Amino acid sequence: MKIPTQLRDEILKKLETILKFFDYSDIDRKNLRFILEKIGEIPTDIFTEFYNHLLSFEETNKILENADIKLLKKKQKKYFEDVLKAEIDIDYIRERIKLGVVHYEKNVKLEHYIGSYAKYLTLLVEYISNYIEDRELKYKLLSLIKGFLFDMYMVIQSYSYIDQEKYRKLYKRYAELFNSINDGIIIVEVDSFKIKNINKKIEEWLLYKKEDLIDRDISSIFLEETKIKNILRERFERYPVLYMKNKRGEIIPVELSLSFSLSEGKLYAFVTVRNIKFRLEAEKQINRISKLYSVLSDVNQLITKVKDKETLFNKIGEILVEKGEFDSVLFVKKGEGRYKPFSFATREDISLEKFYRKNVNYLDEVFEEKKVIRKVSEDGERILIPIFKKNDELLKNGEEIFAVMIIFSRDITVFKDEEIRLFEEISGDISFAISSIERNQKIHFLEYFDILTKLPNRRYLFDEIGRLIEDKNSRFALLIVDINRFKNINETLGYSRGDILIKEFANRLRNCCENENTILARVGGDEFGLIIKDVSKKEDILDEIERIKDTVREPFLIEDQKIYMSINTGVAFYPQDGKTKEELVAAAEAALKEAKKSGVNTFEIYSPLMKKENLEFLTLENELRNAIKNEEFRLFFQPVIELRTGKIVGAEALLRWFSPKRGLVSPLTFIPILEETSLIHEVGDFIFYEAAKYAKKWEKTGIYISVNISPSQVVFGNLLETVIRSIESFNLDPSRLVVELTETVLMENLDKSREEIERLNRYGIKMFIDDFGTGYSSLSYLKKLPFYAVKIDRSFIKDIPENEDDIKISKAIINLAHSLDKKVVAEGIETKEQLEYMKTLDCDFGQGYLFSKPVSSEEFDKLLRSMVIG
Repeated sequence: MKIPTQLRDEILKKLETILKFFDYSDIDRKNLRFILEKIGEIPTDIFTEFYNHLLSFEETNKILENADIKLLKKKQKKYFEDVLKAEIDIDYIRERIKLGVVHYEKNVKLEHYIGSYAKYLTLLVEYISNYIEDRELKYKLLSLIKGFLFDMYMVIQSYSYIDQEKYRKLYKRYAELFNSINDGIIIVEVDSFKIKNINKKIEEWLLYKKEDLIDRDISSIFLEETKIKNILRERFERYPVLYMKNKRGEIIPVELSLSFSLSEGKLYAFVTVRNIKFRLEAEKQINRISKLYSVLSDVNQLITKVKDKETLFNKIGEILVEKGEFDSVLFVKKGEGRYKPFSFATREDISLEKFYRKNVNYLDEVFEEKKVIRKVSEDGERILIPIFKKNDELLKNGEEIFAVMIIFSRDITVFKDEEIRLFEEISGDISFAISSIERNQKIHFLEYFDILTKLPNRRYLFDEIGRLIEDKNSRFALLIVDINRFKNINETLGYSRGDILIKEFANRLRNCCENENTILARVGGDEFGLIIKDVSKKEDILDEIERIKDTVREPFLIEDQKIYMSINTGVAFYPQDGKTKEELVAAAEAALKEAKKSGVNTFEIYSPLMKKENLEFLTLENELRNAIKNEEFRLFFQPVIELRTGKIVGAEALLRWFSPKRGLVSPLTFIPILEETSLIHEVGDFIFYEAAKYAKKWEKTGIYISVNISPSQVVFGNLLETVIRSIESFNLDPSRLVVELTETVLMENLDKSREEIERLNRYGIKMFIDDFGTGYSSLSYLKKLPFYAVKIDRSFIKDIPENEDDIKISKAIINLAHSLDKKVVAEGIETKEQLEYMKTLDCDFGQGYLFSKPVSSEEFDKLLRSMVIG
């Protein structure tokens, strides 16, 4: 152990005073030197007896058992001489302190050391008394005793200093430990309830210094003053939750653990205080998050069921208040003025208007920043969450805010990051629900209403007829109103102006006919249906028909152009003209057809004589629907021949219907019905799919398959998508599939046709103009269109070579086509003479019964094996 210089310096500082207490002076120093001079060297027997004395004790014997006694005797003699020579200076004091340190380290107890001194002095005094005969000796021996007592004092001071240092270090470690504990510690005198010590944690929590709290009553730092005193009186070892209050008046929830100890007759309590604020907040947050997940689950369930926005927002507000336990929830959107609150839920005694006024100032920030805003005020905390208007594609933050959801809580620690994330997820679900509701409403609208006029559509009208028929006592009339020559109006004015005209016509019908006793609908492009309830005969509807006729007499003004229109109307009555909705609609349609035969602005009421024709139409329509389901259609193929070589270069796919009831049905019978009922789109999908399948089968032969398309497929269908879908189904080269469009259809729908032809051409699909010469008969209209070939109509071929005009027309078509680098196909070649003339006219390809009639795929396989015909 290091020699304690601090102790040496302290002794030196007060050395004079200490020596005075010992009555130690220069006389004593002279006496000690006199003794040293007189006795000379002290015999070792004295030290032998001294160590025998020490070795007779068990404890000192253990200390000395491994010591070199001879060496110790020498040291004792030296020590004795040092005491007698002592000048009591800094070196002497250091050596004496060192002596004490050495003995302390060897575990020599203080009583052993002092007792040894007593024996040591006894032996020395006896020896000196016997050796020196000086009368003054007794006084001189007193100096010797003083010297040894002073020497003992310094050794005792060493022991004391070392013990104090150990205590200081121990206390320092205790203090460090006391203050480093994460829990707070308060030491309290139980009888007086006074605080005697606190650690650093208590200072941190309560914002007081230790000296501010020492000797204060412990109840002054607890919210429950009586309870803490009772806990100390009753000596509870644990207490679950109490509340402390700090200097700022903030409340801190704590758990207490207590232990008790007696000291100097007084009972002390060691109160360990654990701050559970964060634990309670964590538990509270977990509870909130759990509730929010439950809210999220309920919202997810809600959005799968709710059908309208009002119910959606009202229910979500209720869920957040009842299950989420928030105090108030308000939804706000931008109105014509500033903002418009529209759904409110609360468990407080507050009105929508008052709550809105408290929060309105925060709304600007949300609408501008388009992000979640959290605000804290004296009354509580609120979070404002934007709900975005979702596109049919993806939700993007840059989109328009549909509404803002304001959620308020009096608890200021509610809205943490994880809660905000869950609110954003709820907001996203609400956005999805809004989109879903609007989409469903849109689907419902598109399903039951006409998008142009906003009137109910054919399906809606059919359903209403069905509902009226369910009431056995119903009596009503069904009117079908048709605009005459509307197609010509479209072609003349263009489709956009035609749409304006239809909307205006619908508005006039709405103004003259709509009331609680009628249902008006648009049932076709230029047809409107009107149900008039509680009527059963002609006389009941005459006034209504006159009003309808009157409403169209006045011209329609479209972009400063006056348009005059006329109508025809067909009428049928329930129940006499049809027991089902299908029969009744068929009856009204039949009456309309008859009205059209009679001229313009006429009406006809259904009679049984009209029934047969319409029943046949309906029967065929139903059979055709079944034919699609039952796959009764087949493709036949008529080869196209290269006239120069006689090789088969392609085939036209022709639709055939093999009816179980009717056998092979002529296309002239069923194709118009497919066109009129729009079944042509379903059948068209089938034709392209089958054509692509066989084109793939015969791909190695290098031939193409051509398919005729109808006007409605061009105008109303998804022609390119249908063709591409068929091609990709078989990984077919697009050039192996050809689309045929008649000249008449092409020119009647020129803009739409041009668009479709260009799209097909970009994809690599060739285009033929069929029946060329029967329409406008001029390539000048078509020179900008990317078609591949024209087909000369069979009407120009059948009388060749007898008819010179037909020859001239055919030659002109071929020459014009070739001048535009287009190919020519002659249809209807039935004789060798016709074939030879076409060759001489330099026609590229031919098609007709001379080569082959349309045949099944199996028969066409046989034709392909020869590859050359004619």
